[in-house]
Amino acid sequence: MAAETMISVGNVSASYGNVECLVGVNLKVDTGTICGLLGPSGCGKTTLLSCILGRKGMDSGTILVNGKPPGDRSNGLPGQLVGYMPQDISLYQEFTIGETFQFFGRLQKMKTELAKNRQTEISDMLELPDKNRRVQDMSGGQKRRLSFAIALLHCPRILILDEPTVGVDPLVRTRIWNHLESLCLSGTTTVITTHYVEEARQSSTVGIMRNGRLLTQDEPGTIMNRFQALSLESAFLHLCEQDLQDNRVSLEERSTEDSGQNSWKLLTLARLPSKGQMKGVVNCPSISNIYALANKNFITIKRNLPLLFFLFISPALFVILNCISIGNSPRSIPIGVTNLESNCSDPIFTSSCQADMLGCYLEESLNGSGGFDLKKFSSVSKMYAEAKIAAVRATFIIPQNFSVSYLKRILKTVEFDEFIYFYDILDDELIGEYEKIYIAMDMSYKPMLSFIRQALKKTLLNFDEKVKKICENDIGDDLDCALAFDPTASLGDEDFGFLEYLTPGNIVMPIYFMAVARTADAFISERSQGLLERSWIAGVLPLEILLSFIMSHLCVVFLQVFSGMFTVLVVFKMPCLGPIFWYVLLVLFQGFTGLCNGFFLSTVCSKASDAMLMATVATFLSIIVCGNLWPLICMEYQWLESLAWYFPHTATLQGCRDITLRGWGVEATSVRHGLAISTAWSFLYFTASWALVVRFQ
Repeated sequence: MAAETMISVGNVSASYGNVECLVGVNLKVDTGTICGLLGPSGCGKTTLLSCILGRKGMDSGTILVNGKPPGDRSNGLPGQLVGYMPQDISLYQEFTIGETFQFFGRLQKMKTELAKNRQTEISDMLELPDKNRRVQDMSGGQKRRLSFAIALLHCPRILILDEPTVGVDPLVRTRIWNHLESLCLSGTTTVITTHYVEEARQSSTVGIMRNGRLLTQDEPGTIMNRFQALSLESAFLHLCEQDLQDNRVSLEERSTEDSGQNSWKLLTLARLPSKGQMKGVVNCPSISNIYALANKNFITIKRNLPLLFFLFISPALFVILNCISIGNSPRSIPIGVTNLESNCSDPIFTSSCQADMLGCYLEESLNGSGGFDLKKFSSVSKMYAEAKIAAVRATFIIPQNFSVSYLKRILKTVEFDEFIYFYDILDDELIGEYEKIYIAMDMSYKPMLSFIRQALKKTLLNFDEKVKKICENDIGDDLDCALAFDPTASLGDEDFGFLEYLTPGNIVMPIYFMAVARTADAFISERSQGLLERSWIAGVLPLEILLSFIMSHLCVVFLQVFSGMFTVLVVFKMPCLGPIFWYVLLVLFQGFTGLCNGFFLSTVCSKASDAMLMATVATFLSIIVCGNLWPLICMEYQWLESLAWYFPHTATLQGCRDITLRGWGVEATSVRHGLAISTAWSFLYFTASWALVVRFQ
């Protein structure tokens, strides 16, 4: 009775770009047998295994596993049909041995008690360390044994082992082969690659590969007899030498011949489903898989306590630095004053009205405004010399006839004549009405200008109050020296400054960027280390991976938002005139959008450094155009202003300001747009990530 075929490979060709890796490979593995694949590195062994597992697409040919193409979930591939051990270690370094068994047991839908029993049985056979030993603390040989143990865990019907005995102790290696032979008796089919030619003699059949071609597949004894060799290694060498001698037909001629004879096969088989897309079947996410993957993410985060602590306090740290470094007024701004009207040495003007010494009142107001550090100069040239080296930020020149000119403008004719007579002013007709104070400011340092203007406004108000208080009886009861109305706030509060304006952005942007950085790096590192490969073969869906990442990392976002908002609202008592709920919700939505953005970057980039570079550049560009530093209305181009509102952060930042500074709630357009645009970007990033992950799978 003929043995049942478990794995059938028919005329399979595969390539990476323009490099052919497999050329017309035919292989058959019967149920309950061990097939050993031998060949030098780069001969196509691992590529052939990837095709059998459905992880590598074929250019042409057919593969059947348990009678169906790879990828048929109803057949168990991906799923529980196969136990796979990759060439790389592909284990989570933060896990303990026990957690590793538990994680993969959950992915294989094993009951907890059964998984524990299998763990004990396999650990004893492979002499694994204590279950509490972390993978990162194990030797290379111990890690490889653990990787092999994971392949055996769920008692699969098929074992695909890529060099399982490399670096393993000879005694343990013998024990592994004995176990594989015992599994054969129970019907388990094994395909194993190895560098140790002689140990492959224990296989039921041996396939020898070279340059992407399968030279032969037969029983080890038959191959040795064919070449009258005393060892399988000698037969292997004879076969390779014969292949060189018998290879009289060039690769170009062989390609032409194959294409002529099998053109119909290329047309009909090139598009066979090699990645197992089942037609008409919708694969629903598994709660147990999502739980296992999310728990894996929690363990990974938990094991790195310094990073976890940094992630928790970083928003608070940003807010603290924001509140103590930004928006505060300078303690004193150095300014220079040259008073050409009077040296103000006689303090009599402080106790009685000296209307011909108004420059002294102005000088005193400058010195008492609380924002200026007044430096008096006897000459204009000396003051300008100090201004050239930025020793003073602004210069004030009070003209010689400032008082007379100023009163000539604001007093009635009768009152001005009384002033002239009382103070014995001569040649007043030669004095014009527009001898004004000349002010020059340091324009090279723009942030200081607003503080100078604010302090100057206070100076003028103080000057008005001081002159009115002392001189109204001497000059006139209706004296009005005010130069401007003191403005009142139509929205917000007059005490709000640049700090209150910037704070929402300095909460949102760090939380968003850190969310991007976490997910972009995590997904790329798992993919590059082959960790995702085992999950795919175990039957994990792309949607399950994305949902598990969101569940675990969203908890970190919650902690970060709480940390940042507590620091802002409780520690520094920053204003929030509107409902706090919508403020927090807007920030949370931004964190979620950042997570989805990170997923997207991790799918389009192959290196974590590339993803981080793209995330950094995109974040800085968004900071510039989202209105965090400068109002959108000030943009030069109308189209850019309109476009900026659809960026991920713009509406959210304006919504946060409308809540905190204007007291608005969800009725504000900016708040609703912020929630809607964040949701739209999240959906776009998530959908694109899912589509690309499906493609990788």
